[in-house]
Amino acid sequence: MKKALIAMILLILTFALCSCSPMDSIARSPNQAAATAFTPIGTVEPFSLDQIKSLSSATLRYTCIAADDTTGSYEQTITEPESLQTIETLFSQAEQLAPMYDCLFENAALTLTMEDGSQLDFQLAADSCTLFAIGEYQYDFMPIEYRNSDGDRPHNNLIYDLFPKIPKNN
Repeated sequence: MKKALIAMILLILTFALCSCSPMDSIARSPNQAAATAFTPIGTVEPFSLDQIKSLSSATLRYTCIAADDTTGSYEQTITEPESLQTIETLFSQAEQLAPMYDCLFENAALTLTMEDGSQLDFQLAADSCTLFAIGEYQYDFMPIEYRNSDGDRPHNNLIYDLFPKIPKNN
């Protein structure tokens, strides 16, 4: 009982001390990671990266658990052609990966709406990983020119910066 209480207090402190930034990794113990394992959402099959084209809007929903006044759920829809083109380019050139559960997918969902009205729902990594998931499949949207680079590489701010009303600490 005492160990369970200590574990719960540590878990609460971990969430209370984390910032609301989707850019920051949240440190989780193996037990915490297993307890919050990736739960697939969105289209399962058939899915092809070729479906990500002619976007009319993108909606990001982000839930933050923090100790400051930015705690809460946030949603923003963008329709700016330049921003949508950035998403379309990054996501349509993504590389499919084997499932990896060390990136935080629980906090962010992205819905892409095409000009024909069809929609694709993704989970977007809420830490620094450049990953999105659809169904049980995960994809890395790291720009092609950085994929095999050992130097500085961009991270999820490539997408999150397109949604300025979603709170984050840069």
